[in-house]
Amino acid sequence: MVAGLPRFVCLVHDVSDHPGGVVPASDADERVAGADGAAGQEYVGILEDREGNIWIHAQNGLNQFRPKRFLVPAPRLDLTNYFYSAAADGGDNVWVAERKSGRLWRLGPDGEPVVVPGKPVHMLASGRDGSLLKADTRSITRVLGDAIETIPLPPGPDGKPVDRELFGLLDDGKRIWTAAADVGAIAWSDGAWRASADLGLPKGIYFSQAAGPGQLWLVLYTGELLFHDGVTRARYATTPVGTVTGIFPGRQLVVAGSDGLAVLKDGRLQRVGAADPNALRGISGIAVTADGDRWLNGVGGVVRVRASDWQQALEYPDRLLRHELFGTSDGYPGRASIVWRSPTAISADGRRIWFVGTGGIVGLDSADLRRNGAPPRPVVLDVSTDGTRFDVSGHLQLPPGSQNFRVRFTAPSLRHPERTRFEFRLDGVENGWRDAGHLRTTSYTNVGPGSYVFRVRAFNEDGVASKQDAAVSIDIEPTLVQSLPFRLAMAACLATLLVMLYRLRVRYLTRRIVERVGIKTAERERIARTLHDSFLQSIYVLMLRLRKFTTKLPEQDGTRQELQAILDDARKAIDEGRDEVHELRAVRTVEEIVRECAEGLRLLHPQVDVELRADGAPPGLDQRLVDEAGAIACEALRNAFTHAQASRIVVTIGHGKHALSVVVEDDGRGIEREVIDAGRRDGHWGLVGMRERATRIGARLDLRSDTGNGTAVKLSVPLPQMAA
Repeated sequence: MVAGLPRFVCLVHDVSDHPGGVVPASDADERVAGADGAAGQEYVGILEDREGNIWIHAQNGLNQFRPKRFLVPAPRLDLTNYFYSAAADGGDNVWVAERKSGRLWRLGPDGEPVVVPGKPVHMLASGRDGSLLKADTRSITRVLGDAIETIPLPPGPDGKPVDRELFGLLDDGKRIWTAAADVGAIAWSDGAWRASADLGLPKGIYFSQAAGPGQLWLVLYTGELLFHDGVTRARYATTPVGTVTGIFPGRQLVVAGSDGLAVLKDGRLQRVGAADPNALRGISGIAVTADGDRWLNGVGGVVRVRASDWQQALEYPDRLLRHELFGTSDGYPGRASIVWRSPTAISADGRRIWFVGTGGIVGLDSADLRRNGAPPRPVVLDVSTDGTRFDVSGHLQLPPGSQNFRVRFTAPSLRHPERTRFEFRLDGVENGWRDAGHLRTTSYTNVGPGSYVFRVRAFNEDGVASKQDAAVSIDIEPTLVQSLPFRLAMAACLATLLVMLYRLRVRYLTRRIVERVGIKTAERERIARTLHDSFLQSIYVLMLRLRKFTTKLPEQDGTRQELQAILDDARKAIDEGRDEVHELRAVRTVEEIVRECAEGLRLLHPQVDVELRADGAPPGLDQRLVDEAGAIACEALRNAFTHAQASRIVVTIGHGKHALSVVVEDDGRGIEREVIDAGRRDGHWGLVGMRERATRIGARLDLRSDTGNGTAVKLSVPLPQMAA
């Protein structure tokens, strides 16, 4: 509620808490300040926006009042300075004492501070049995229900009471601990005060916290953390957290310090990380609400950690702790107090938590955090590339070469704009959303030409998502080298280049084959000449000499008959040699090779009908090509005769301008598809040999077969003229 008074404008929170009426002069929670800082401005206009903010147009300008999450601002306690002590009793009350003046307040479930009269109270602490400990300069009072026990502090050296300023107050369930300048650390044990040295405590204690009845956690000035139950049981280094600001026993010990938060695990303090490292610095109080959530009071403000996230942090300290931070913009006064090393987060009912800060004591209702339920409305501001900014009102078309561009976006918010979080994606490039955090710009590089849609969505400070995404369609035109005609032209050039390379390769291989065949042919001719001109002639001369010698012997002489038989054998040898010479010099055609092979196979398989169709041999065909082509055709014939169970086989030999072709077809049972795909049948190597021969002469071998419909083998041999 905003109330206008003759001399100033003020804001009163929770008017329902004032059933007797509002007195703005005394009930005002906030006021519009004057030009000199004092309250006293007349208002001109008032407006409430969709997020619950109150805007007042006053003489000093425009003033904003945001909904506060914290319930009781510091001025309501009317404290004279910033040194407080707070504790909870066994009921639903939280007590607050001002250390210097000794004033005492009680904060009930309604959150209203009530001044408690009586003698001054300078320090408060909660007993482990639910009691409330109140200390003044001369005594400590334990209050548990209606039972009240007063414990006088030790007297001075003369035996008379003396006023002391206590440094701390702690109940471990067995002893009450305190400390003062003249007596050091002392404990109330068995009805008497005992010095800490008498109880086995080490010197140089900087910080202490109760661990259980008769058990303490101690931090020394040397930076060591000790567990003490009369005898020091364990020591740990506090290096991960820096200067200790809080010790919080539990299922796992939590230690806070100036550098962060850590848990005791595996015999050492393991640091707990967070996305915002300052959020976990200087924690001096932790309160647990009924739902298991933790509320941490630190230098950054109040940190809320959900129960599930806290459990995960205890089990996996190396993972970042998820949290929610409430700071000065939410109404938190300053930062957590660490002056007196006492707990600064107290909850009596498991719902309302009270925090001791450097600027006062404030409360927070964990069940009513006054969330901002207004969803943000994201917008895309502009797209820029190479210093040129483009308007996004409608369809955006970027010029060619705009593969690098930048997008700016925002979501107007008047409550906490700095906490608005964004996620974005570029359809066509990204499949999922990318977290931008609190940034309001992003860049893309090396984006190809095409059509894209940029989308952005926003979340306000309380995680409420925008109902609709802001989107802009972006078309990037291709450059000349990125255009389809250019790419097709490049593909055509590449294909032409490949064809040329293939032809050059074929020409090279053909030339090499011709050279090799020429060498073999020349060798065959040399051997034939040697046999004919030297070897056979020498044998023939020997035969003539033997024949002359034989004629000199009688007709019936056995020696003459024996020599005649030798001459006959020599004649046969000469004939065989001449035949070999003929074979070496002979030139056979593919037709002759195939015919000879078919006739031999026909003798073994007389039931198979063979037809040979040939249109003559091409001129200038190398004999090696003829031999290899004939061998491939003969292997195909053998397969047809032996395995195909064919009744008819047709061999067609022909040639064109560029290639010699040999086709062997049969009407047999065909070849299984698995054999064709594998390239051979297990234990058989005929097909493999045919393909190897075809590869050697640069030929193409095609095999077509349908189960039950016969087989066709086609060999295509490029002619040398094609490469000339």
